[in-house]
Amino acid sequence: MPKLTAGGKPVSSKGHEIEIKFRTDRAGLERVLASPLLAAATPPRTLSLRTIYYDTGAGGLRKNGIVLRLRRRPRAIALIGLKSLRADAGNPFRRTEIEVRSPRGEPDPHLFDADTAAWLTKAAGGEDLEARFEIRTKRRTVLVRQGNSTIEVALDDGVIVAGERTLPLFEVELELKTGEVGDVLDLAARLVAELPLALDFTSKSEKGFRLALNEAADAVKAAPVELDRKATLDDAIHTIVASTLSHFVANWGALREHDEPDAIHQLRVALRRLRSALRMFAGVLPQPACENLREDAKRIASGLGPARDCDAFRASIEQGPGAEHREQCADLLGTLEERRQSAYGQARALIEDKAATLFVLKVQSFLVARGWRGTASAVGSRRFARKALNKLHRRGLERGRGLPAIPDEARHDLRITLKNLRYAIEFLGGLFGRRRARKAYAGTVSGLQELLGIHNDEVTARRLLADPVLCDRPATDFLLGWYARGAPAADKSLGKSWKKFTRAGVFWE
Repeated sequence: MPKLTAGGKPVSSKGHEIEIKFRTDRAGLERVLASPLLAAATPPRTLSLRTIYYDTGAGGLRKNGIVLRLRRRPRAIALIGLKSLRADAGNPFRRTEIEVRSPRGEPDPHLFDADTAAWLTKAAGGEDLEARFEIRTKRRTVLVRQGNSTIEVALDDGVIVAGERTLPLFEVELELKTGEVGDVLDLAARLVAELPLALDFTSKSEKGFRLALNEAADAVKAAPVELDRKATLDDAIHTIVASTLSHFVANWGALREHDEPDAIHQLRVALRRLRSALRMFAGVLPQPACENLREDAKRIASGLGPARDCDAFRASIEQGPGAEHREQCADLLGTLEERRQSAYGQARALIEDKAATLFVLKVQSFLVARGWRGTASAVGSRRFARKALNKLHRRGLERGRGLPAIPDEARHDLRITLKNLRYAIEFLGGLFGRRRARKAYAGTVSGLQELLGIHNDEVTARRLLADPVLCDRPATDFLLGWYARGAPAADKSLGKSWKKFTRAGVFWE
């Protein structure tokens, strides 16, 4: 985003604001305001706000991650605001915002400085701006002291209006005005411990666009970890752990809105990546904080497991025997779908539970504190990366010895090792350059892991078919026989992939 110059006459140019947002209901808003934690806060200030959001007909601003809004307030000049649609990749609580006055109450990009106006015009692609939706809100704000900081607590009771569609809006936002990020995280955790609040990472603007366009949230894959080859180990730890947290929270919206398999899958991948990173850096991270975070991540991932198992089982049937024998599998698939819906309900309850919110706040506080800095500063990042990659590569060779003749449990252990190796490549591989060699090695690891994953899905299927609720059905014997017939061919492919891995040249030496 271009830097706003003084010529734009900004009301505020906040740069990266720290903002923590919770979802609740109307009763929850009142409970927050009455909380003893806000007893020393300033008297509430109430504003009635009408905020109109603009974009081109083709959605040019949104595609470029830009939010342009016009906020009207009683007896005050309207404000035109420019905001980043996406949270910072390294901190899901940080966003960019600029505001300037709009005397005529129009969304005129030229009210910003020349560079910003040109940037907006380019993003719009020459199209006119149109009002897409508006948000009508009664906002009450108080200021509270926490530690050495001043924090604004805003309580929004409103509605999003997009044509004939409406969506109620009840949100609590904590915004750091002055002071330290740790203080706003601490206040957030104390409020969550006392009140029914759950983190919300979907911006008002994104909620409005989804309502206007009748969209649902998409599952989000992990963004690439980009480390400078000269990055310190301190910076590498922060960047990697922060990226896994951002990946995790980016998928809350999708799970809340629908039951497409990708959301659960990406949530579990994010938690595995976080646990893998914490395990890899365990020697330089403060204990027992690191181990506690790993255990929390494991607990949440386990709670999401039943939904993922149902998804994988359904996919293995529909893409395998069910593709040609749909009628034979129909009864079982119906029962499986009932179990799947129940598992998704449990997964959503897990995300809404305060333990999940507190976990995210704990990880972010861990990142803010950088308690590893003293230890990590004494270790070179490339030296650390080389040692970590060698260790995982050797472990893979040891655990896979004898493949494909090794038992299911040993295959599972190998698969976990390969996942950790692949994550380590994604996390640390950029420190060595050699893109082509890195890509080739990563492809070999991924290919072997994928074949082991197919086998793991079949093991899960056999376990589910042994369940009394599912096993007394005509399809059970048929499916077990189908999986058994496919095993020899699968093991042949697995053997070839294993040989390729054993002969693969490493890129980090």
